[in-house]
Amino acid sequence: MQPNSPVFFLDKNHGLMIREMLRSVGIRVFAHKDFGWRHDLSDIEIIHQCAEKGYAIISGDKAMARVPHERQAIIDGKCKVFMFDDTGKTRTEDWIASILVGRQRLVEIVQKTNGPLFVTIKACRAKGHIGRPDFVEKAGGGWRSAEEVADIKPMALEHPNQPKARPQQGKFEFPSPKN
Repeated sequence: MQPNSPVFFLDKNHGLMIREMLRSVGIRVFAHKDFGWRHDLSDIEIIHQCAEKGYAIISGDKAMARVPHERQAIIDGKCKVFMFDDTGKTRTEDWIASILVGRQRLVEIVQKTNGPLFVTIKACRAKGHIGRPDFVEKAGGGWRSAEEVADIKPMALEHPNQPKARPQQGKFEFPSPKN
């Protein structure tokens, strides 16, 4: 994991399998359980905590974009929220695949934008499974300027435990032909 890489918060509805898989490829992600929060902590409190820490939110709760007090907390906190499209119909493994395939795009959106914003993540089996940001422009959401983005070092997300290439073990010498 790179020290300046974005940090994601995964809501409690998605278990630990997604969290562990994302960590295994170097994505900095925390879940409700990592903080020892009460199991009944309200969505508003979670949104405030994520805003305070600067975490992007990954959630299956699309209502956050519609419920007035939750939407306002996201706007006030300038949060970046990624929402799974159909959590009731799609297996956890498909959501993992969506995030793994689209992780560079997720990181790019977090690094190159100002919140507040909402992004839909579709199941990996769907074409274009990472949606375009739906910026809350009146509250300052939008793409960052070229100058702001120029200082961000591109982040290569590679498997942190990937083995290094082995050095060549030796040369095979062919005998010279005898005439």
